Amino acid sequence: MSIRDGESTKKFGGLMRVARYLVERRLLDIGQYTAQSTRNPNIFLTIARSMIAIAQISLLALASADQYFVPVGQNSADAKCSGDVSGFSLFCTIDIDRQVTAYGILVLLVVIASGFKPRLLSWVHLYVSFSISTAIALPDGGDQAVMCIAFWLAFASLNDPRTWGWDKRAVPNTKSTVQSYFDSISVAAIFALRLQMAYIYLNSAIAKFPVDAWQDGTAMYYVARMENFGSVTVLGDFLRSLTSVPILTASVTWGTMLCEIALALGLIIGGRFLYVSVLISITLHLAIAVFLGLVSFAVIMVGGVLAAGSLQLQRLRSDILIYKTLTRHPAQQGDLLFRNAGE
Repeated sequence: MSIRDGESTKKFGGLMRVARYLVERRLLDIGQYTAQSTRNPNIFLTIARSMIAIAQISLLALASADQYFVPVGQNSADAKCSGDVSGFSLFCTIDIDRQVTAYGILVLLVVIASGFKPRLLSWVHLYVSFSISTAIALPDGGDQAVMCIAFWLAFASLNDPRTWGWDKRAVPNTKSTVQSYFDSISVAAIFALRLQMAYIYLNSAIAKFPVDAWQDGTAMYYVARMENFGSVTVLGDFLRSLTSVPILTASVTWGTMLCEIALALGLIIGGRFLYVSVLISITLHLAIAVFLGLVSFAVIMVGGVLAAGSLQLQRLRSDILIYKTLTRHPAQQGDLLFRNAGE
């Protein structure tokens, strides 16, 4: 056997280890995966949490508190503190100027976006999101979605003892009973978030069915010409020109509904369809941000979908890193990495 044949055999053996490793990972049940999740931190949860916090920061930093507390109907411009639940908002429990309260919340969101102490600050994020959503007079869909997302993220972060969420180093697996419970709760919360996000998109699509403008395919014509929001640059002119053509208007209108349904089904079915859902979410909300100007809403929703698919995305990332490592050094590191994966 020549030296070249020997090298080819080693490389082939390394690739076989890659294939075997990937198959074994797909056969791991939830219990085995949760044991791995402590040692391999989920970076996508950190990315999603930071994206959502940054979107909330933009809302508070680019507008004064007076712009969120305005008279609506017969209601005053004060924070909504009369309800059984809304009275627990930071804007209601702290008796100081609401702009000062907004600055305090802004500081908290900056710390949350930094990725510091995810296990603890995820609960702070939930309370902050609750305070914003329930107290201000002009909430949007993004504020309501953040409350749902932050709720599940708080439970999903229970098994993350790291100081910094961006730390990619493996966390020692203590294998304690409490940690096992936290691992199980974390996985269950992420799966619940998948269903939550699927419901949001499916509900949005179904709610459009009875509306005449969505049925006849003209809805995007009117959306592109709304005075309250939208792009005022050349992109806005492009969208208005695009929606002036009936067949293109109908395609965009019905295509939006199909994207929402496909996104929801991908989250429910999982597997490879979940990756499709992530791509649809990024594409759909990028278009919403660019053409309609709803940037913070788009960032929040993409962050929610990333968090919902974080288990599979993290596994895909890990598989890619393992594949690269084993194909570069198949003979030296293949057996070691496979043994580590089976622990």
